[in-house]
Amino acid sequence: MPRLSEVDRHRALGLLQAGLTISEVSLRMNVNRTTIFRLRQRLHKTKTVSDRPRSGRPRCTTQRQDRNLVRNHMNNRFLSASASLRQKRGRNNQRISANTAVSHQHLVPCVMAARCHDYAALAMPYYPGGDLTRCGKLQPRRANRYMSQVARALEHLHRHHISHNDVKLENIFLDASDRACLGDFGLSMEVKDESRTAFAGLVGGTRTYWSPEKLQADTKARIDPFKADVYALGVTYWALVLGQDPEENTDYQEKLRAASHLELSPSQRSALESLLEPDPSQRPTASQAVKMLKLNR
Repeated sequence: MPRLSEVDRHRALGLLQAGLTISEVSLRMNVNRTTIFRLRQRLHKTKTVSDRPRSGRPRCTTQRQDRNLVRNHMNNRFLSASASLRQKRGRNNQRISANTAVSHQHLVPCVMAARCHDYAALAMPYYPGGDLTRCGKLQPRRANRYMSQVARALEHLHRHHISHNDVKLENIFLDASDRACLGDFGLSMEVKDESRTAFAGLVGGTRTYWSPEKLQADTKARIDPFKADVYALGVTYWALVLGQDPEENTDYQEKLRAASHLELSPSQRSALESLLEPDPSQRPTASQAVKMLKLNR
């Protein structure tokens, strides 16, 4: 309700008691008729028209908008919190409901989204195993199992034309059942182009996980973001079996060939080399990666 002075509130109530209608009083006071209606309603309920205690911090959304925001985020987990601040809310808003809800057992779900005056926040489940940075070097069999699960999550995203755009150790979490779940969709994007390509400048992620075509391409060149996801999956797999952090300008395939001491089976080594294939046309898709990694379990 607009802030009326104490004098104006009593004046409005006096006009109502004098027999004027709510519409007539609102015209005289130059306020919305709802303001006068709520003023009278407050008087009947609380026997006073004095100001209620306030926190001093203004709301930037109404309670109805807050509920609408949460509901929309529950239906669209891949809209980042930052992006939600720029979205216009409303049941007829097509931008918020453009992507269908995509859920998968190896994708981190969004439980709730909310915003206040200064920031937006996403609530997600707690993962007791933390992220993969805590694992260090893993036995190839265990690393293969995690990567197989992440590959299935990527396959599901790609089937819905969504590129994750930031596959890395820090964005893969382990639940209480020791299953890997892919999270952090802040850089994910929906690829609507029929060629299934996007401008290289929009294909983001962490630089040490960038594919060769991303590193070499001009920002306006078009590359396949789905194949870039697969390459990042390969870098993540490489980091787990070698126990090393990815670095820029690293020939991961060459380092893998030089690491003859690794207890990788021939099929595991072949799958990892395929994921790290520099040529995107020869690199497997997420669906092919699922089949390769499944055979190695």
